[in-house]
Amino acid sequence: MIKTLENFNIEFQKQYELTTPKPKTLPSCQAVLKTLLQKPDLEPGLFSSDPPPRGLIVCLLFILLILILSALLPSLLGYSWFNVISDSMDREIPKGSFIIVKRTDSELICIGDNVTYKCKDGSTVTHKVINIIENCGGSSSRGFETRGTENSNSDTYIVLEENVVGVVQTHINGLGSFFALLKQLFFLFIAAAAFTVFIVTRRTVRKKKLQQLIQF
Repeated sequence: MIKTLENFNIEFQKQYELTTPKPKTLPSCQAVLKTLLQKPDLEPGLFSSDPPPRGLIVCLLFILLILILSALLPSLLGYSWFNVISDSMDREIPKGSFIIVKRTDSELICIGDNVTYKCKDGSTVTHKVINIIENCGGSSSRGFETRGTENSNSDTYIVLEENVVGVVQTHINGLGSFFALLKQLFFLFIAAAAFTVFIVTRRTVRKKKLQQLIQF
């Protein structure tokens, strides 16, 4: 009787092993990481084996360098550029014009020159010199009486030579508005370039970390 029960148990275990599916083994960590690296539809470029778009970064940095040089180089050479936003000089320099101003010694400024000067509030004005005052205010500096060609009265105060930015060399009608927009977009471009570099660098670092984990 006992032997019969033992034989029954053995037969039952064999049948159980044949009919019951064996549990699947969990994939290893390395297998999961390899799957992530090889799967392209998770996030394009995040786990991809393609190299980061270095050409895009170089292009953005090149454009950024050009913009910086275009802003700094003229100043280093003694030139400045401005956008005319009023019509007080419309007869000679229409509103919206792009003007190039050269830093000039005050002794060389003459009556009839169009000069750009700084106001007390930090803004700039471009008007015509109609009179020159030597030893202005008891000092050894020159003062300039200015007026817009469309204005009937002179400006309310005398422009001291230290406030003169320079003399207008040339102007281009309508181009000032374009450069004003470009100036506004300059900082937006810097932010976009910095964000692009951050994303590419982040993806590259994450990819390297995953590859290091696979090697262990």
